[in-house]
Amino acid sequence: MGNLSNYMEEDVLDTYIVDTDVYLAIFDNNATEAKLEEGNIEDEITEYDGNRPLCNMDFTDPVQQNGKATAESQAEIEYESMPATTIKFMALMTTDGDAEDGEILFWMPLDGGEEEITEGNKASVPAGDVVVDLD
Repeated sequence: MGNLSNYMEEDVLDTYIVDTDVYLAIFDNNATEAKLEEGNIEDEITEYDGNRPLCNMDFTDPVQQNGKATAESQAEIEYESMPATTIKFMALMTTDGDAEDGEILFWMPLDGGEEEITEGNKASVPAGDVVVDLD
């Protein structure tokens, strides 16, 4: 079995995450790892003001950390006027559309498990919480 070189790992992140428009989607507690892995976005939370936030320009350049090419968010990402919901997962997506639109590039559980949001409140993903790494 072969492995990608450090150079190639960093280039993949640079090409598909850092240097491309990517958008952060959030998913409720009905989402599962299996659903997200297969690209199922039916549990995406979309009832907030606006579209999926553009976030690629806020990533660090890829570097090797703990044997993995890693890029992470540098700015807080906000969702205004949220519905009452529980956020469980996040995913980087190819478009800013809604739950009918886009492909999952990379998904991850919410840091700390789940976050309950009260209707009308703002949800935010702190800088550094979106970490994309390749092993």
